[in-house]
Amino acid sequence: MNKKFTKICLLYLVMVVALTQLSFDLGGMSLNKVYAGAENEIIRNGDFSSGSSQWSLFVDWAASANAYSIVTGDGGGNSISRTGVSGLGDYDWSVKLYQNNITIENSNKYLLSFEAWASVNREIKVKIENSSNYTSYFERIIYLETSKREYSFEFTMNHPTDPASQLAFNLGYTNSLENQYHDIYIDNVSLILLESVPSPTPTPSSTPKPKPKPVPTQPSESDDIQSNINLSRDTLNKVDLGRIVDVEFVQEGSLVVEGVIEAPKEIVMVLDNSGTFNSYIKNVPWPLDYGIYAHDTLSVEGYDVNINGSTYSKDFVCTSHSIRITEKCSSFSTFITSPEIDVGEFENLTVPVDMPHFDARLTEDAIVFDSSYFEDGVREIPMPGQEGILLRYEASENRFDIVSNGSNTFIIDSTMYFKGSLRISLMETKNLNDCFLLADGDIVIQGANFRPSGPDDKLFIYSREGNINIETINSEINGIVYAPGKSDDPETGRITFLGDNNIINGSLAAKNFNFTAHNLKVNNPGNKYEEIKEEYFQGVNYLYAIKNAAKSFVDRFTGTRTKIGIIQYSDSANNNDFILYDLSKPENAEVLKNKIDSIESPVTGESNMGDGIRRAKYLLKDPRQTLKYASKHMVVLVGSAPNKWTSKHLHNEEFMLQDGNASFLKGDGTKDSDGKSLEYAKKVAEDLADENITPTFIDFSPEDKDIESQLDEIAASSGAKFVSSTGKHFYKADSISKLSGVYDNIYMKTIFDTSLNSVIFEMVFPSGVEIIDIPESMVLEEVMVGGKARQKLTGAINNISFDFDGSKYILSNMGFKLRVRYTEVGEIIYKGSDAKMTYMINYIDGKGKEQLEILEEYFEDMIVNSVFEIDIN
Repeated sequence: MNKKFTKICLLYLVMVVALTQLSFDLGGMSLNKVYAGAENEIIRNGDFSSGSSQWSLFVDWAASANAYSIVTGDGGGNSISRTGVSGLGDYDWSVKLYQNNITIENSNKYLLSFEAWASVNREIKVKIENSSNYTSYFERIIYLETSKREYSFEFTMNHPTDPASQLAFNLGYTNSLENQYHDIYIDNVSLILLESVPSPTPTPSSTPKPKPKPVPTQPSESDDIQSNINLSRDTLNKVDLGRIVDVEFVQEGSLVVEGVIEAPKEIVMVLDNSGTFNSYIKNVPWPLDYGIYAHDTLSVEGYDVNINGSTYSKDFVCTSHSIRITEKCSSFSTFITSPEIDVGEFENLTVPVDMPHFDARLTEDAIVFDSSYFEDGVREIPMPGQEGILLRYEASENRFDIVSNGSNTFIIDSTMYFKGSLRISLMETKNLNDCFLLADGDIVIQGANFRPSGPDDKLFIYSREGNINIETINSEINGIVYAPGKSDDPETGRITFLGDNNIINGSLAAKNFNFTAHNLKVNNPGNKYEEIKEEYFQGVNYLYAIKNAAKSFVDRFTGTRTKIGIIQYSDSANNNDFILYDLSKPENAEVLKNKIDSIESPVTGESNMGDGIRRAKYLLKDPRQTLKYASKHMVVLVGSAPNKWTSKHLHNEEFMLQDGNASFLKGDGTKDSDGKSLEYAKKVAEDLADENITPTFIDFSPEDKDIESQLDEIAASSGAKFVSSTGKHFYKADSISKLSGVYDNIYMKTIFDTSLNSVIFEMVFPSGVEIIDIPESMVLEEVMVGGKARQKLTGAINNISFDFDGSKYILSNMGFKLRVRYTEVGEIIYKGSDAKMTYMINYIDGKGKEQLEILEEYFEDMIVNSVFEIDIN
């Protein structure tokens, strides 16, 4: 064997050994795993090469969060996700970049990896969770720096297979950062299957018997629950003999549950139906509010695009050399690779802006042109009523051409409807009455080097079912270009700019846009087209928007242990069915949504908010429909201040506070001049907290109504929590998207709300301590301990509330007080072993089974000095 061959063999052996070792040392994953993972990728568009497709951004603006997310280039040809955060919100999930519809299978092992960095040092949370109840399957807090880092984590799915999982990057609140604008970058997100556990082969059987739902009767012995609950007592360190003092018992801390505590919930939606919601929402956006509106895709490929105004699109794709938008760039998905980006504000949309077809209105008074004008081979005629303007017709293409015979002005004094395609080649127009040129098919605008001669030199063009091409060069056009297209034909409804160096003063709206031209400038005139909007666009009335938001709210809870009812009120709340619909049965959700759809609003303007709250409260207390210890919520949507109230009797001024129909209605029904309607609403609402009902109020009043001061008084009296986005005790929604955002916020907080009931308190009090007041739910007895008589107090405590922060259930300073008297002098020792709380926790474990676990927690020791002092002076 020669030396050269020996060296080659040795080198080959070293390479094999090295690769073998590498396969086991590469960050805990083998080369074989990496190879297998490429075929088992679960994340869609993880490298963001398709823009924001498959990714969504949640921003809880109702909690003062503010953020946007776009996909942009990194300067090296790669795409990255960039989320700009200026308001952190109240929770880490107040800003969340996420992808839904991920399937994670029980017992399988996965590898999650991604690259991330930020413009400031901060922490974020990455989670894989259920997209409805947010049960956590995997989560990590990671600390981002200003330089890019790769992160990778292996985990095993210890829960039942979930085809509706969500990968979420929680980018909201963190105590490591103040509210300041910063960018967060994420790229190359990957989730791959490492190891799969095969499903067992089912054994054939005869007739399968239905299995009863398991109900545990004995507590489980597992490590599913980790308790960090702390129990303490607080009182005066030194007290006089015989003095009565308070002893406070405090519970705080948290529970970490490998599963979910799925507590039952009961919700009543209270709706102001006084007639104020009959009006139309004035600020409903429509396509002509934007400089450029694209129902689907807005694609910019030219060299320079300058838009003085705002844009709207479902998908915004910009690969031009530079893009400038002075106002908002609003889209569901944004992908920009331009090296020069100057955008006033990015906005991630959650509610679409519809593109109405108003051609039927246009044709009502239009002059109609069809092929009948061109019989016997005639191809050209003078345009009727015009001087020097010709109308041509190409029968083979069913196309009409409007051309100028010289430099004559085309007068547009009424809408013209062309039953075919249309080509326009003119030097000057005069549109006297904001009239449209309407065509069934494609529209082409041609010309070069022309400028508007005055304010009436404008073109309003509308293609019903075709496309619009703008082929002008070095020209300026005033007007509207509108192409909604056919809903079932994706090749229609497109506006394309083919000519260079053009200026459009107006608004462009289409299903899709394609800008390939250079040096395009669009100047949007703001509210210049409000008259056209009022004439052709009916808009959306408040009640329609409210119904849709309410039905979406119902959809979010469908299939869960939630009951929802609806109470509408005008002069009273008598006109209701007073039913809580059990949404664990999907058919009940449909019944409830039909009930919401059937709501009709009166025109009286009479508003008895107090009566609506009163009836909702008693519905939540109805023993025939409610569970005593379910968490209870009331969501009150308000459009007007109260001006009616309910009296207990006909001839006196006593408020009706009991259940039952409102028989005696009082108040002026207009301005509440004596203030009693407001006082009644406050009085009814003030004991909601005592009834363990969580109230939420939403102001969705029209612009011409100012109800903030009255509503804040009512909300504050109910115990509603302070809302950071309004600085008051209610939410404010001034648009359809904001109303949907408020309901999203309420859903998130409600789904995370849970409470424990029948928590047993047991305490043997020290000798020398006498209990003065015995709570209703507790029993006092005398016991002998060490030959001394001592008092023992035992009882159940209900509605101990926990807030779920996405990873743990937090118990925040829940407590109660007892009044005691000291009957002995000296050091009184409260031993921790003499007092405990027993928590019985029903939960669904990682395998989907219902479990019961019992936790016993003991109080801390406490010492009180009881003294007897005599003043000898």
